[in-house]
Amino acid sequence: METTLFLDTTPAIFAAWLEQKTRLVYVTDFPTDKGRIALQTSRYNPATGLVSMPGVYITPTNDASEQAIPLPDLIVFRIVRLAPERIEVAVRCDQPALQRYCLELLAEIAQRWGEPKGIRISTQAVPPTTLSPNPHEALARKLEVWQKQYYDEVDSAFARQDRSRGEAAFASWEPRFLEFLRRSAPSLEPIFDKTVKKRSASRLANLTHHQNWKRHKGNALEAFITQAILDARAERLPFPPAANADHKTSRSSEPFISRQLIAGLRAPHQSPFDTARIVTYCEEINDNYERAHYSSVAFLSRAVLDHCPPVFGQPNFESVVAHIGRASRDPLERLDKSLKGIANAHLHKQITQREVPPILQEIQFQSELNHLVSLILARLGIPPEDLISHAQRDDPTPSAPNLPT
Repeated sequence: METTLFLDTTPAIFAAWLEQKTRLVYVTDFPTDKGRIALQTSRYNPATGLVSMPGVYITPTNDASEQAIPLPDLIVFRIVRLAPERIEVAVRCDQPALQRYCLELLAEIAQRWGEPKGIRISTQAVPPTTLSPNPHEALARKLEVWQKQYYDEVDSAFARQDRSRGEAAFASWEPRFLEFLRRSAPSLEPIFDKTVKKRSASRLANLTHHQNWKRHKGNALEAFITQAILDARAERLPFPPAANADHKTSRSSEPFISRQLIAGLRAPHQSPFDTARIVTYCEEINDNYERAHYSSVAFLSRAVLDHCPPVFGQPNFESVVAHIGRASRDPLERLDKSLKGIANAHLHKQITQREVPPILQEIQFQSELNHLVSLILARLGIPPEDLISHAQRDDPTPSAPNLPT
């Protein structure tokens, strides 16, 4: 069996994912007519671009024991880099006993990176949960998306020996992943805190940045996600109570600030401005809005107004409003006068004998704040097509795979 795949990733990331995916394959036997095959974890040779899965052919002997014959290259992935994040992967599996497993592996690649070209994957080779996921399978898929984001954003940076970029990527990835655990799998949060988050950051001078990262957190984090995926598929993870309409939960399922706009702020741009802080503000606004923490929404929205004027070449937000075009003046004036006033009233208010917390209707500035963020993106020079591509990359909810028919 042979096929060719075209994937939007890099050779190192694909090889790392495949190594993780096949880490436990040795526990499965693949029977043949006269014995069985035990596959081994994939091995990547960057010099040749080959990822191979060797194995052992085990047959009984006349004295009631067994003999093992090493078999190299039972499944082979030949990787060719086409662009910085585009590869061609030629897959070959000549052993009939392994072809079902190979098809299932291709189906998982289809789910993660897109539809494989040139192969017909039968529905019998795909786990039924792939076609119609139950909540446990859906959680496992979401965890796999977070796993991919970790490899794409964090581990790949350390693999390039770029320690500063790797640490910055992890500092951005970890709080988002923790928030996902709080919402979708709260039973995992204390385990993550104990096994990953609290690990000390000692480094050894004789190790590379990547090796130190693996020793410090990487190995523990990868093991945590892998086990979480296995537990989700085995239905061992309890689900959080369904959201209700009490004062702790927002009634709106839509984010306060568009995820597409936030993804655009993360996109590469030629502007001299660093958007890391405003991205954090926007994400925290959405998080607090979902939790019905309306005071925090108001305070953080006010912080966005104070943070963004240099992008417009102005010293403060009042000057931004004064110099903006007529079409945008009204929504920005509402932010400057109404939002600022409400935020200041709650931020500086001293305690009284009777308090009334902020309510949802007080902080309904979604359209105006989204308009401001879109103006910031325009000033940064991020084209609309980049908003779509980065929004798709950053959305942690996986879609159903497009399997060939």
